[in-house]
Amino acid sequence: MWGASYIDAFTRLALPSLLAPGNLPTLAEAGQLEVCVLTSKRDVVLFESKPAFQVLRALCPVRFIGIDDLLGSSVYGITLTLAYMRGIAAEGEEMVNVYFVFFNSDFILSQGSMRSVLAHIQAGHHAIMAPSFRAVAEDIEPLLEARVEGTRHLLAVPSRELVALALRNMHATIVAKTVNQTMFRSLFQNQLYWRVDRDTVLGRFYLMFMLCIRPGKVVRTADSYCDYGFAPALSPSLDPILLADSDDFFMLETQARQHESSHICLGPHQISDIAGYLSEWTTREHRLYAKQNLIFHAADVPPALDAFLADAEKAVDELERLLPPPRPHAFHPYWVGSLPRWRKEIEQRGGDSSPPELEAIAEVPVKRTLTGRIYGLARHIVRGNEDELKVWHAGWLDQRFVERVLHDAKLEDRRLIAADDPPIAARRSTPGGAIERMTVREALDAAEEKENYRSYDDVLVFLRSEHILGVSPRFSSSLLPLLKPGARLRLIVHDRGGEFMPARLAAPLLAMLAAALDANQVEASVEFVDGVLQRRIRLGVRRLGQLYLRLGWAWAPVLALGGLALLSANVLNHALCVLRSNSVEQPEYCGTMLVSIRRA
Repeated sequence: MWGASYIDAFTRLALPSLLAPGNLPTLAEAGQLEVCVLTSKRDVVLFESKPAFQVLRALCPVRFIGIDDLLGSSVYGITLTLAYMRGIAAEGEEMVNVYFVFFNSDFILSQGSMRSVLAHIQAGHHAIMAPSFRAVAEDIEPLLEARVEGTRHLLAVPSRELVALALRNMHATIVAKTVNQTMFRSLFQNQLYWRVDRDTVLGRFYLMFMLCIRPGKVVRTADSYCDYGFAPALSPSLDPILLADSDDFFMLETQARQHESSHICLGPHQISDIAGYLSEWTTREHRLYAKQNLIFHAADVPPALDAFLADAEKAVDELERLLPPPRPHAFHPYWVGSLPRWRKEIEQRGGDSSPPELEAIAEVPVKRTLTGRIYGLARHIVRGNEDELKVWHAGWLDQRFVERVLHDAKLEDRRLIAADDPPIAARRSTPGGAIERMTVREALDAAEEKENYRSYDDVLVFLRSEHILGVSPRFSSSLLPLLKPGARLRLIVHDRGGEFMPARLAAPLLAMLAAALDANQVEASVEFVDGVLQRRIRLGVRRLGQLYLRLGWAWAPVLALGGLALLSANVLNHALCVLRSNSVEQPEYCGTMLVSIRRA
């Protein structure tokens, strides 16, 4: 893990939960335990400054493994996968005798969870998969922080208590994936839930976290995302064990309230829509995971569960009938499709885009069906090159808008671009005098430490829409010391690969701007890139792709006509939007929003 916010989250709650009885202490007693932290060199000092980390050092050896060369891309999944693979490869030939337990900064374990993992290890299981259960970070984290034992830095919460807290603070994405309610649905249904009663939830997961793996052979390179390919690549002869009962193992995942809010729609679930989405990416292993029931319960399992188990079996069987053959885990289409972007972003930061952990695609023969070739060609035509989107692409208007904002400066201006995950257009070289680039945290630190005091003519800050709620109300005024009198602070809110609802951001933006206005700001304005129609068209194109994967090449001409009609409508929509310029009235959905503040 890397970055101040993730390290802080890990040491505040995740690490104290690992230090609880029945977790890391149990593993340390049972064998030779070592904790390997995969992070940047500059972040080592942050770990060392945390009291909970010193408690960990007293428990077992800790080793830092540098991943600086892997950082700098917005394709987080590839970076995470390669970092994990670096940790595995560090053991060399001895890796086949080591059990690797993987952990992210937003996971919180119930007391005694690792005791169950140890039991499976002692039983000889080499691949252990675990579900996580999402809760709203803003609501549940203060409750858990109050339970951390101050001197020992332990968070010891029994499974049923932690499940009860999670159920009372359940994330909206879980509600949307709950199939026995008809109010909401998710566009990306990788898990299915049934609410049995107040204390019990039943799950069937296609996507699971690879919690613990002992490699059956020496593997030093990755050819797919870790939660897609690690289990079959590292332990190819064995099907994984699933931790299916929250009494034995419970892993809470905290996420911001607005996280993936753009994935949620109104209306009941349609089995054909779910099958269409699953057909894009599910592998043999994903479909095996979904055959097992997962029980999350804060009390004894109720007798009514049997009826829900039958419903779950029926739903998964019906989905199985609708799905085409599974996708390969090695060189998965999502992995292959994202690698060029990852490589390009790493190269733009002066890094090596071919680290030793990355399997070279060109060296591996990839067999593709006629259906796959046609689908890949259609995707390339529709999506184009991400550096220069085609006019029919759903993100073309947003890219054009960001480029206009970036070019809106004088040649003599000194400019700062602060971003953690900027859109593609913001990563290119831009005109406008001296340009400096920082992360958002680095920009805030520079302002607080009075570095570059009143030295910038233009400060551009890029934030994902889902991160707005986590921003301090004094965010804008905190950056003011960086600006010259009369200079601009511009906040560009975006959402990668989709649209968001700006109405949900009104309250936090008002709080943010109120603080800035109190600091003697006199001008504030907002612009939107209307995304209502482009959202409908994008979802329509996606649906056609799903139908093609299910129906095959025989239907390609009919579906191609539908796609041509949608793309033509998109071009017409873009032309009309260019003619009428961007809106200052709030649309239902938008792809990009610009908030401008000019310093007095």
